Amino acid sequence: MQKFVISCAIALTAASQAVDAQQAGTTGFEQHPVFTAQFILNQLGYDAGRVDGDYGPRTAAAISEFYRETNLDDDDPTVVDTSDLLALISVAEEAGLRTAPFAGFEHENSNSEFLYPPLSPAITRERYWFGHFWSNYDFNNDGLLDFIYTGTMNPENVEVTGENTAGLCGGSDCEGEMPGPTLFLQNESGAFIDRSDLFVDLRSVPGQSLARQNLVADFNGDDIADLFIADHAIGHHDGIRDSYFLSQPNGTWLESSNTHLSDPNYQIFDHGGAVGDIDADGDVDIVLTELANKLTCWINDGSGSMSRRTCGDVNAFAIELGDMDGDGDLDLVHAGHEYGGSSPTGIAMNDGRGNFIRSVRLPTIESWGTVPEVGLWDLDTDGDLDIVLSRAGILYVGTGVQVIENLGDGSYGSSFYPIVTAPDGYVAEHEGNVWNNFIENFRFHDVDADGLVDVAFIGGGGDDQQNSHMVRGAYLKNLGGLAFSHIPASDPANHVLRVPESLFNGAGSRGRILSNAGIPFGNIYAAAFNDFVGDHSDQSFSMDDFFVLASPIQLPTSGAVITAMGNLEIHDRVLAGKYDVVIEWAGREFVATFCQEYYAQFDFLANRLVLGADQGFGGFDELAQFATNSCAFYQGRVAVGAWEADPAISVTGLDAVLNDLNLQEVGLELIVKMPMLTDEQRNEVLTTVGGQVVDMLGNEQSIEVVEDNGQSGSDETSSSVFYTNSAEAVCSNGEQAAFHVYRTGSDQWFVYLQGGGLASNAEEYLSRVPTWTTPRTQQGYLQDMPAIEDFRNKGYNVAVIPYCSNDLYQGSHTHTIRGETVYFRGRAIVEDVIDQLAPDLSAASRVVFGGSSAGAIGLGYNADLIAQFENPYLLVDSFWLDTESRAVRDSWSGPNWDAIEQFVYANMPQHCGSQWASCFPQRTHFDRYGFENVFFIWNMGDPYMRGDTNANRASIESDLAHYGQGLSIQNGEALHPDYADWVHGMLFNDFYDFPLDGGSLQERIWAWLD
Repeated sequence: MQKFVISCAIALTAASQAVDAQQAGTTGFEQHPVFTAQFILNQLGYDAGRVDGDYGPRTAAAISEFYRETNLDDDDPTVVDTSDLLALISVAEEAGLRTAPFAGFEHENSNSEFLYPPLSPAITRERYWFGHFWSNYDFNNDGLLDFIYTGTMNPENVEVTGENTAGLCGGSDCEGEMPGPTLFLQNESGAFIDRSDLFVDLRSVPGQSLARQNLVADFNGDDIADLFIADHAIGHHDGIRDSYFLSQPNGTWLESSNTHLSDPNYQIFDHGGAVGDIDADGDVDIVLTELANKLTCWINDGSGSMSRRTCGDVNAFAIELGDMDGDGDLDLVHAGHEYGGSSPTGIAMNDGRGNFIRSVRLPTIESWGTVPEVGLWDLDTDGDLDIVLSRAGILYVGTGVQVIENLGDGSYGSSFYPIVTAPDGYVAEHEGNVWNNFIENFRFHDVDADGLVDVAFIGGGGDDQQNSHMVRGAYLKNLGGLAFSHIPASDPANHVLRVPESLFNGAGSRGRILSNAGIPFGNIYAAAFNDFVGDHSDQSFSMDDFFVLASPIQLPTSGAVITAMGNLEIHDRVLAGKYDVVIEWAGREFVATFCQEYYAQFDFLANRLVLGADQGFGGFDELAQFATNSCAFYQGRVAVGAWEADPAISVTGLDAVLNDLNLQEVGLELIVKMPMLTDEQRNEVLTTVGGQVVDMLGNEQSIEVVEDNGQSGSDETSSSVFYTNSAEAVCSNGEQAAFHVYRTGSDQWFVYLQGGGLASNAEEYLSRVPTWTTPRTQQGYLQDMPAIEDFRNKGYNVAVIPYCSNDLYQGSHTHTIRGETVYFRGRAIVEDVIDQLAPDLSAASRVVFGGSSAGAIGLGYNADLIAQFENPYLLVDSFWLDTESRAVRDSWSGPNWDAIEQFVYANMPQHCGSQWASCFPQRTHFDRYGFENVFFIWNMGDPYMRGDTNANRASIESDLAHYGQGLSIQNGEALHPDYADWVHGMLFNDFYDFPLDGGSLQERIWAWLD
């Protein structure tokens, strides 16, 4: 080994002066002076032999050579004393060498700042299913802290059985792509840039199944952090091969199992892992747990090459390495499932050779026998390591922290801090229960800068997990004397620095890293909101419209408070409606509109903020840009929920409000305290949430309901709900599709295909509201939509086909998403409905087929079915392929587009051939079927228009001239300040009868028909 020698002599008097400053540091060394001397001598290149604490001839020769080459005097060559240690430590530190074996807990707590990032920023939200584990290190040595994330794969064959992750794929292997780690490098502006491309995995089957431990250390000795991922797999408890990324000269990290692990395909259920120099040879080794009663150790040869051996007979789920008995080597603190299977929680002592043998038992806590994490730190600064355990009940119910004091004589004291406690009598059926807020990791840092090291928590469950604010971003504040107090993330005195999700949006990211303490309003999210809205004044409102809540609703993370509620409107049977609330937040009081829907297939009560309509959120128009979806009464992008929000919304602080509203307990509290509901309605809702969907909340519209015999209760218009007959004609959730018929007794018909976008991949489908996946069976559905109401008033019979297939009304195929069969059967639905209506439509004096957006496209895909009726009229709202838009779509290609084609257009109607765009509504397509009576609406600026604007305009003008009717607004915003928001879709909103030059859309339609 190379010798590191300082050429200049070190004066022992100067070294002696450092005794006081180093007293705390040398206290431990003095307990094992020979061990420390041997370790340092070997690091300096002197051969002291095995580091075992025995002062033999080899050690004596090495220390003698050290003194000779440094020109220092050894006052007593027969022993190793404090004077020797100070000389060795000074030389080693001058050479930048360690003076004690590396322990991972020191490394992971060495950052000058403790930064807490979002749970699943940017791409990680889609890349991983759950279990987003992060670590914070300077990976590229630029002086800036970076983040690395790992997580759990998204299997294609999810089938939840059993009570833990072993049964998530029906007890079989989980299938699908396994994602790799995600690296976010911080730049000078404070943004975190996705550089996952720097982690290179060239194995035939790359990636991770369920990454449980991110073990970060410099394994190959180049002063750059490397990464070992302990991957215990999902779908079984047999494990999977791990992943080992070593830094390379070109700035990448290469998966190096095949070249640097003696058994690259070795697999175990390694729930726990730790790093440290267990054999005291100066490099970093790895220790892993498994379900068998043994420990697996990877022993480093100094270059990053590892040899595997068994190094103990402990069965554990969590471990950490540290010198617990004061002999210099690293011992192993271990814990697991105390209810059965795991070794008793304790300490396995290192025999000096990297084997963990004699065990010492530690105090336990009754009824809190699940221990998922172990942490070590000298919390009382007495020179020895204390122990912190994350505890939970059976199946991870509740969470608490046990602090075990090392009394220094082989005995231990204990105190326990419950953090989240489940109600008495609660019994979980699965680890994924609502009271699972387990702490997955600890960080030891002086969070509040008072000179005492605090215990910071990492974990808490998902964003929608109740009580997550009690763990995520929370900590135990060190009060001194080994006493602590719990500081939740929402506490105004919380000093944890939170990194907003907006800083993970790329180079142009905005946002500030803040803590609650020392900022206005005592909440980082309220401060972000105040920064965003600036000097804009709140929208005025009257409390006459509201019921004041006797007990306001506290939103735990954002700190917002709901003080009053009012203006409830109920939509349909899927628990959909909207209402207004009065909110106090960020020193302001204002009105916000909430929208609520129930996702039956996921048993999920979804609460959204309405940002682009009604009251919005305080009337702050600049927030409308963050709306991403429709909701209940609203079509178009006017609302947003936590699960569908753009990460950029975190610059407003609204990400916290959305996460609060996404909590099940908050959703239920909103229902329980909603004064506008009757007791019957409230009970109906609460019965439904968490169970099977039933008609709920009633329907407060004045609708004449059809009696059981099918006869109308009205003399003017009868409404009936019908169902498709074919087993193929089902909504995406597999239920028979419903359609609605409003009869007036005339011989004229209007058949309307509802719009509503599409799902172009599995993720988009999962984000779809239940309105688009389930049949709508409530009476009077869409009867008040402007165009439908107008046709009814003109005496037309109306048939409404609700959109529930997500496929533009053309599909005849299925997908498996999260283990469930999802049906894309729009073509079968339209065919079934037309077959049932055919006798009436064939005898009609006039038949008008209409559709908006996706419904307009459905007219094109089902043109062959429409063509069976004589001289049909087509009212095509807000989707039309002018020649320019068609040419652009014909040019789309590449892997991403191929995947979309396979997902959406896997089995189109035969008359479309193989070209999906050929069946979109357009002049050439309708000419094939001899359709002459076409009225299309295709406004300039429509979000789905593609290509050169001038070419679009010229083509549209040509098509308008061909049909002699139609509408294309050239500049909607100039026409009306609100019109730009409604440029897409005119049959279903208030602009149906809006005055235009040449007549409103309504007037033009009737001029066309008359």
